[in-house]
Amino acid sequence: MHNLQSVFRATAGWCISLGTKIISVTPLATVTIQLASFTAQILLLLTFFLPLKILILLGSDSIPDYFPLYLKNIEKTHLIAGLSALTFLCYILYISSELIIFHLSKVGAEKLTNKSKKLNLFSNQKKISVQIYSKFNRGLSAGSFSLIALSILLYIYPLFFLAITIYLLLITLLTIKLFNISQSIRNLLTTHYTVALNTLAAIGFLIVFFFMVLNFLYYDPPKVFAALISLLLVRQALSRLTLMIQDVISLRTQHRQVNALFFYRQQFSTELNLPTNKIRNLLDESTRNIWLRDAINSFSPHHQVVKSSSWHQLGNPEIYAFEVTTHSTEPALESRFLVKLFSENISIAADQEAALMLAKPAIPSLKFFGHTEVEGLKCHIFVLDDFKKIERHTAQANALLTNKKLVSINPPEALVLKFGRSHLYLEQRLRLELFEQVRIIALPEQLYTIEKIIEKHSYIIELLSTLPRQIICLDLGPDTLLISENKDIRVSHWANWKMEPVGANWPITHLNELKNAVTEARTIRADFKEITSAAFKVCALAYTFERLCSRANYADAIALLPDLLEQLESNETSTLIRVDLP
Repeated sequence: MHNLQSVFRATAGWCISLGTKIISVTPLATVTIQLASFTAQILLLLTFFLPLKILILLGSDSIPDYFPLYLKNIEKTHLIAGLSALTFLCYILYISSELIIFHLSKVGAEKLTNKSKKLNLFSNQKKISVQIYSKFNRGLSAGSFSLIALSILLYIYPLFFLAITIYLLLITLLTIKLFNISQSIRNLLTTHYTVALNTLAAIGFLIVFFFMVLNFLYYDPPKVFAALISLLLVRQALSRLTLMIQDVISLRTQHRQVNALFFYRQQFSTELNLPTNKIRNLLDESTRNIWLRDAINSFSPHHQVVKSSSWHQLGNPEIYAFEVTTHSTEPALESRFLVKLFSENISIAADQEAALMLAKPAIPSLKFFGHTEVEGLKCHIFVLDDFKKIERHTAQANALLTNKKLVSINPPEALVLKFGRSHLYLEQRLRLELFEQVRIIALPEQLYTIEKIIEKHSYIIELLSTLPRQIICLDLGPDTLLISENKDIRVSHWANWKMEPVGANWPITHLNELKNAVTEARTIRADFKEITSAAFKVCALAYTFERLCSRANYADAIALLPDLLEQLESNETSTLIRVDLP
């Protein structure tokens, strides 16, 4: 973990290098943008200030005494008209300045990328380079404006300048101190820095405003006009200072893209998906067994002591799983658990798995022991018992067996409704546009089948919507399938589950096994009895077709359509026969 001072130094050095590069390559564009930005900010300040003065004049019988003498000599009506015209002119000039900034940002960014003489590094490169160049110039102009505004403040209201300077110094020192000693503060500032900066700026303005009030009540104050100008300057200076810091943080988070785009000898490198320092500390064996023990004991009725813990591969770089062996003395018992720790980036996956486990469907899962948090990271605990990973060569057969079990399980109605309110079902995703899209690239001999499918599209959607629902698991493989001593198969990971019509996610090379699975499930699920086996096969084929289209694998998707049409016609025939039977 780096302290905030070292982060400041590294960021300042990088910004100086970036600024030197940008100014050396695009001096004219950069200087013009800075002048236009400064002009725009002055004009924006005037557009706030002038309407206020106009309102004061409209509400008074004469020109107030604190107005400058050269303005008091003008007739009130003429002064109001003149200030209104000036306000309109300021708005026009402000918009013109912004257009100049926009145009020169495109020119400067293009010149920088051309200067680096590199291939296109990523999509939308031109747009990204313009955004980066604009962000740099905006931050630079915001910082320059803040410095100039505070310099003017020092001249017209020194005591006010002293107050705001002391506040900025104190809040900077306090932020550094809290960031370095408190993990929660560090997480808060890292995650919500925009809110934190805006809040600190608002607090600073409030403090100096009350300071001004006290100054006018108990000390020797400046003229009201100077105080009003000072208040506006402080407001704008704090706002621009906040904007500058936000832009610097934003640029720093994109430093790999920035370096690759604008620096001649810097190549583009993606960030390695490595654990954070906090996670590395938690994974270290010296600390791992401590939090594993505490997490398990938060749910165990008997105190558990960790004997050993070993890595359990799940195939996800941001989920850290361990097989943990524990023992308790009263009663003397040895237990095995599977403990999963989720990184902050995929906490949604933890929520997804927890939602399923807490609904308690009769799925082939390990017994869910509980979920907790370890230093802000979500942690799930399962009872492992004597389960171990399957042999890799048996993965396909055991995945098919698991899918067969899932077909027979009637999911809880509350879970079905909750999923339907959150996600689209297959019949909602299988839009007519998918079939029209593959028709464009189909061979002439394939068009007849596609046309027939398009004609039956509404029938397909109606059929899928009437099918019973089932839970499917998209993470069935040698890393997640477990087997016990008595050959019971369980799935160790359920973060990637969905609710679909029965038949979805069934491998289409094993459609006969789907028919057998449905036949067995009819004795368990009453909602299967009036549905043909062909209807479930339609679902399996339609689901695979939709997934292939989403991956732009149109050739394989089109190859499925004859089988889909055959099963549709088979289902229609079977349905008609049932209707005609007495």
